[in-house]
Amino acid sequence: MIYIDLILNLTLLISLTVVSGFIEKRWARRTSTGLLLQGFLFGTASVIGMTHPLNLGPGLIFDGRSIMISLCALYFGPLAGAVTGAMALLYRIGLGGAGTIMGVLVILSSLGIGLLAHFRLTPATRPLSAIHLYLFGILVHVAMLTMTIFLPEGSGFGVIMRIGLPVMLMYPLATVLAGKILSDQVEADRTMESLRENEEKFRQLFNLESDAIFLIDNETGRILEANAAAAALYGYSHEELCAIKNTDLSAEPDETRKATVSDMTRIPVRWHRRKNGTEFPVEITATHLIWESRPVHIAAIRDITIRMQAEKDHLKLQAQLYQAQKMESVGRLAGGVAHDYNNMLNVILGYTELALDKVNSSEPLYADLQEILAAARRSADITRQLLAFALSLIHI
Repeated sequence: MIYIDLILNLTLLISLTVVSGFIEKRWARRTSTGLLLQGFLFGTASVIGMTHPLNLGPGLIFDGRSIMISLCALYFGPLAGAVTGAMALLYRIGLGGAGTIMGVLVILSSLGIGLLAHFRLTPATRPLSAIHLYLFGILVHVAMLTMTIFLPEGSGFGVIMRIGLPVMLMYPLATVLAGKILSDQVEADRTMESLRENEEKFRQLFNLESDAIFLIDNETGRILEANAAAAALYGYSHEELCAIKNTDLSAEPDETRKATVSDMTRIPVRWHRRKNGTEFPVEITATHLIWESRPVHIAAIRDITIRMQAEKDHLKLQAQLYQAQKMESVGRLAGGVAHDYNNMLNVILGYTELALDKVNSSEPLYADLQEILAAARRSADITRQLLAFALSLIHI
């Protein structure tokens, strides 16, 4: 009967850990509400265990409260442990009997050991191994059996002889079993919290990206996700973008649009259209992957209007520079020719003037020399104009 009664109490304990998991999903342990509910749950289970105990005599009962209280304090800390301990204390004192002092001390020792382990082992940050839990269970129940010294009339030895072996065999193992369930719940909660944090970080990075980012279904072309930059660039709301296909953003013919879902990782310049009808050039970088068991690609789209205008301006400036260089070359050539020609004209003018001094003005040759001199002077004027023009070309 001893083993059967103990098994019934331990079955209640296992059921308790399952219910605790449901509470954890709805009210996390990091909230006061969650801790109070966990404390109330473990306290209720402790009270229920005391209503169906192993009776060794009037007012002398044994049950699974030591496991419930110690595990509650271990995994949920002072607030939950205090609620569980208070509920168990009130009920045990209300029962009265010869074992009241021992019962109260067992509750307090289980609570104290549980809280000490809570702060020392920190189960909320790292899962406890089976060895840790087994040693924890041994310590709690050695303390429990030690409290039999407070039983009246030296009955403690007899109680230890009767229940010591089954308690030390079954209670530490039950502590391991229930503790592993609670550890798995802690680990699952931590994993979910980590996933939520990572998802939030990804969401923040996704929306902080300056380029428009789309997650697109390869088969249907439907936009599955878009960041804030995409909504700002195209003038659609996030909901509107997720209700259309990527080809709906294109301003190009159908045969050209198909390239936007090709296997290329970098797509040439395309033209897209905003919600208001404005067309603009974009550069698309695509990465293909499998997401939720379906082929998708992430497209990073950048508005390159300013860059294309800058490239046009650069080409225009290059053409202007080339033209200026050509004109400078022409000017240098013309300047060189004009300079040489001017030198020759100076020789002609000089010799003509000398010849005029030697010829009588009444002779026919004098009039011919005068014509040569006039023509040379006119040529010199033209040469000076050509030289001035050449200088202007050089300094453009």
